[in-house]
Amino acid sequence: MSLTSRIKAGFQAAGQRVKQIEDTSYGQSVSRFGAVGDGIAIENQAYNQALQNQFEKALWIPKKTYKFNQGITLDISKVRLMGERCVFDFTEMTTGTAVTIIGAGTGNPYANGVNCLDFIRIVGPGKNSEVKGVVLSTGTEGGTSHFALNNFVVSGFGINIEIGDNAYLQKCHQSSSYDGGIGVHVPNGANSGENICLNQIAVFNCKKGIVSANGNADLYLYGCSLDYNERQIETTGALIEMHGGHIEGKNYISAPIYLNGSGAHFKIFGGRIVNTENQTIPEFFVECQNGASGKFANTDIHNIGYSSGYFAGGNSAEKVTVTDPTSYEVYNAFLLISSKRNVLNDGTFEGATISDAWFVSGTGSRASRTRMNSGDGNAEVEISKSSERARTGTKSLKFFKRWGGGSGAVMSLIIPVTPGTQLVGQLFLSNGNSTGTLYIGYSFAAGFKNNFDDPFHRKEPAGVDAVNMSTIGSVWNKRTTGGNPLRVPCWAKYVVIDFNADGLGPGSGSFFVDDIEFNSLGENSGSEIIL
Repeated sequence: MSLTSRIKAGFQAAGQRVKQIEDTSYGQSVSRFGAVGDGIAIENQAYNQALQNQFEKALWIPKKTYKFNQGITLDISKVRLMGERCVFDFTEMTTGTAVTIIGAGTGNPYANGVNCLDFIRIVGPGKNSEVKGVVLSTGTEGGTSHFALNNFVVSGFGINIEIGDNAYLQKCHQSSSYDGGIGVHVPNGANSGENICLNQIAVFNCKKGIVSANGNADLYLYGCSLDYNERQIETTGALIEMHGGHIEGKNYISAPIYLNGSGAHFKIFGGRIVNTENQTIPEFFVECQNGASGKFANTDIHNIGYSSGYFAGGNSAEKVTVTDPTSYEVYNAFLLISSKRNVLNDGTFEGATISDAWFVSGTGSRASRTRMNSGDGNAEVEISKSSERARTGTKSLKFFKRWGGGSGAVMSLIIPVTPGTQLVGQLFLSNGNSTGTLYIGYSFAAGFKNNFDDPFHRKEPAGVDAVNMSTIGSVWNKRTTGGNPLRVPCWAKYVVIDFNADGLGPGSGSFFVDDIEFNSLGENSGSEIIL
């Protein structure tokens, strides 16, 4: 190679090296401060030097892997980090915080709105570690407020993202937090939590997805996905509100949504809640304790499971409401909200008052339950609280029809309801010695006249369940109001369940009913009514 060619090649190589540290349109490159980005060299010194500077634009991070053995601190009053899908590797850390974001805490905090962390992936030593990933916290007013995390990924920390002291009006857009102990954490900090917005973020495969313990915090999730976290939502005295989005999981051990304390509120509007597998199921899907509340409105609830038979449990379960579910399917139970939201009390027939809500009718006319329950051997229909068979407790309601097929035999349960709400209900049926078809009809009624032959001024059918008694046998068979809730018309005061046994026969027959339960879906309903 000639001398001219060698000189030309040398200039070209030098130009390439210079190009690696040239400013971009986004800002100065971190390579200017000695960052290597080979995934081996420890980068703390280079980054600490870079982050001491005041940048007119941003500190540009080329698409490389940068390894750290200690945490770094970002002062948002000085610098904005703009990455090119780069990786910050903190896997060798054993304690402390990987990235601490602070601010000057002086002047106009609204100016921080132009500062953000963009297109950077931060990786930690593991979800069981004591290392925190990204912590936004400053000891003085306005320090870390009005900041944004954009297209940002953090994984593998004991706490992936924490929003702490003087961190408010935070925004997180199109980012991911996964494989962490806690995905997003809002501790009970000082002057923090006001209007924290998570927009289209994914929190995946964490021990706990979203956790807030700040009573002053308002945490809003828009179009977010909480997927396969062992616990999806946990709030102690704080508000978490979700609009749209997706909560997906499987095989929960404990309630995936935990609400505790008088200031704890979780609300979801729209969106979808789905389980993909139910090999293990919790006692309740929502645990609500000590004055907390939950609201599920216009939400698709699909394939969830819980062992208690109730969607919500805890000493404040009555404060959990489900309103206008777009659809629902429960893996092993009907969608009963909680035992404290029943509009029917003593559906197990252990007390005395349940009988007062029944009417029965035979071939002749309707009669009071006193006549039909006389046991004198002459009544066409007899009902009694029987200890012969019980699903829970010691008694069930026994229906006995004296005559064969075609003879009139109906018993009706009348339950007060709140107009404008929705009802879901279930009961359990066991066959004595009946053959033929039993029709369980659901109707809405109003204008109770206390007339056995014609007890209502208005009664309109809402659905019917035809039961082939020959197929169910003596085992307890669950019957529900159907795939969708019964919407109570504005005029209705009662829901009426008619057990029409006209078609049972050819001879006499009996069946047993136990654990009748109705829940009202809605906010202004659910108080217990003794029947």
